[in-house]
Amino acid sequence: MQIIDPHLHLFNLAQGEYAWLKAQNPPHWADKAKICQNFGDAALELSSDLELAGYVHIEAGFDNAASWREIDWVEGQTTKPMRSVGHIDVLSGPEQFATALRELRQRSSLVGIRHIFDTDIARLVTDPNTLVNLKLLSELGLHFELQIELQYENTQDLSLALISSLPELSFVLNHAGFCPIDPAHKDYASGMDRLASLAQCHNLSIKASGFEMTDRQYSTDHAAQFTARLCDYFGDERVMLASNFPLVTLSRGYSNYWQEMTEALSRKQIPLQRLVYENAKRIYRFD
Repeated sequence: MQIIDPHLHLFNLAQGEYAWLKAQNPPHWADKAKICQNFGDAALELSSDLELAGYVHIEAGFDNAASWREIDWVEGQTTKPMRSVGHIDVLSGPEQFATALRELRQRSSLVGIRHIFDTDIARLVTDPNTLVNLKLLSELGLHFELQIELQYENTQDLSLALISSLPELSFVLNHAGFCPIDPAHKDYASGMDRLASLAQCHNLSIKASGFEMTDRQYSTDHAAQFTARLCDYFGDERVMLASNFPLVTLSRGYSNYWQEMTEALSRKQIPLQRLVYENAKRIYRFD
């Protein structure tokens, strides 16, 4: 089975900044040191019955002032087909944003931009520069990676307002908004409701990934069940399974993750090849 991994990070600690990986900076995970090392795409090994046909590299804080430096390094070391998502501050003045975007677009792998919103969503969404800058992405055929935490107050409403105000722009929701995947979790039902509401925005796709960020010991069965629910809400043409490498290794190995998830999802009544290959190929333009 062929796989395109639509969300992973590679690290070059000698050249990049990666402030978030430093021990003194958040997130203050006790096991963060495990991933504070160099990772190239040679580390992306799968079992013999799975083939990594390509991957999408998501910006990882290499140099937020000059995100093209990270893309240059990733493109230079890659051994597989890849696409990249860079970083630009959406609060930048429109001229500054356009200049940075022009530089990024010189990299052949670029398909989109990410600025992590998380708990800062209210300030970022209401700033007038945000809409102007994101509209430019749409005009140039790029998309925006939306990283939010749906459990926080007003995040759903603010996200809906933003996505609805830019109907021509494609959005991709990272890590399914960090909603709980365990049906026994007290916030599971409310998380499902929020995701169902966002699914009404037809210019929004979603990645099932990052399960390890909220629970290192998460259940593969719960992750597969959660992913199937996403298909119910978004339709199986707007859902992608991703690894979030190398963070996934805080819970299980890269190969183990894909083996376990593909086996668990194959037991669901969903077209697995769309979730692990076809949707990512289309959304990230691997053609």
